[in-house]
Amino acid sequence: MKKIFLPLLALAFAASCSNPALTVTATNSLAFDRNNETVEIDWITVQGKLGNVPPDNVCVTDAQGNTLLSQVVYEGMEDPQKFIFQANVAQRGKSVYTIKKGKPLIQPSKAYGRLVPERKDDYAWENNRVAFRMYGPALEATGEISNGIDLWAKRTEDLVVDKWYKDDLGGVRPYHEDHGEGLDFYKVGRTLGAGAMAPYVNNKLVLGNNFVLAQTLDNGPIRTTFELKYAPFKVENQVVLEVRRISLDAYAHLNKVREVYVGVGAQMTVAAGIVIRNDKDGYESDAANGWVAYSDTPDEKSGRLYVATIIPNQPTQIKVAESHLLSIAAYKGVEPLTYYCGGGWSKGGFPTENDWYKYVAVESEKLHNPLEIFFR
Repeated sequence: MKKIFLPLLALAFAASCSNPALTVTATNSLAFDRNNETVEIDWITVQGKLGNVPPDNVCVTDAQGNTLLSQVVYEGMEDPQKFIFQANVAQRGKSVYTIKKGKPLIQPSKAYGRLVPERKDDYAWENNRVAFRMYGPALEATGEISNGIDLWAKRTEDLVVDKWYKDDLGGVRPYHEDHGEGLDFYKVGRTLGAGAMAPYVNNKLVLGNNFVLAQTLDNGPIRTTFELKYAPFKVENQVVLEVRRISLDAYAHLNKVREVYVGVGAQMTVAAGIVIRNDKDGYESDAANGWVAYSDTPDEKSGRLYVATIIPNQPTQIKVAESHLLSIAAYKGVEPLTYYCGGGWSKGGFPTENDWYKYVAVESEKLHNPLEIFFR
């Protein structure tokens, strides 16, 4: 027995050493289930367990052994920065995942964005739930100036940005009409649109112009990230340069936005704004937790659009001014400000305004109580 047992033990030990794995436990402290929530692991942590593994040879499995969709995130850098996947964790529960060497799951991307030079330098991005765009230099050259966020309503899991632009520009069908997948019926104009941010000085918004440079940093299958740079503009006596970094993950209706204002002194007041088009539009807010959820007056044919902003982890003042629903906060000149904005549609998952308000309140609670992640 001893002659058989010891070699088998040695073989088992050798096998465990040759197949290292990083065990990830995600714990949910809240009283509701959290589904399709992105988990981020620093790439250096993955390498610390798996060794100098190539980015295309890392996968993640759940407790049942199913391989899940994952993504190596570069954030515009030459080397990997993070490894991400999406977890499902029951209320007051935990879920266990294993990151190991192996071929990742290949599926159609759920998040995508690109510069659209054929449509006057739009930058458009989307996931499997919602789509957005912002306006570039070629459009500004025509006299159409806006640094607000446009919202496209979707009711399909498919990615539609390329298709809608191709069909619209080719005269096949306009994206301002719903042909079963959704449409663009949001009006931005010279406003902040669906939650963009601007300096707010002496109770007045200081709006910049269209972006001048765009760079895609990551592009699916779970997360798309890009960065926009704006020409310098004056804020009181300071010349300010704005840089926006925006990420959108699969299944989310809210973008993560990292705002940087170069040239600011110690502090500047800023506001994330949602344009108000009708006095009958409704909203709910929670200034203590930094969120506001807006519901526009429904269009008889197209339905009702919803918008929201969340500025977590700092005091926020909510008020209506300059035809906007504003979330006012402090920008400290030495560090970026991260907040969240986005939208939904009555025909795309939120039948009533109360459904939207509840969604935003829950998302805020998640941001203030992130999943606890443990490694082994």
